[in-house]
Amino acid sequence: MALFAAWVGFACTLTAQGQQATAIHAALPVNLSDKTPTQETPPMRRLCQVKTGFAEGRLNLRACSGLACSVLAVMDEGEILTPIQPQPIDGWLEVQTDSLHGWVNSNYCPMKEINEVKK
Repeated sequence: MALFAAWVGFACTLTAQGQQATAIHAALPVNLSDKTPTQETPPMRRLCQVKTGFAEGRLNLRACSGLACSVLAVMDEGEILTPIQPQPIDGWLEVQTDSLHGWVNSNYCPMKEINEVKK
């Protein structure tokens, strides 16, 4: 819905060297919601990347959030995981891989947001 403002106008009387002239000003409605078209911002996607600090580092993907939980898989340094929740819970981050769902120690998988590119 467009917002409009109209300057209805006014009349004034001018006197110049004994002659009288009347000026009437009016304006057409102006669209105040005129926005410059912008490119749509791609949606943000939250990821975490395994970072142990070692070139050959590995991180356990566990069945639950704790050291006593069974190891489902071992993630390699640099591997990208998709967090299920927005923030870690008690130092553990629930994540999804291409085929597995589990938990990793959040100290070794820092989260970041990236723009998804539409194809």
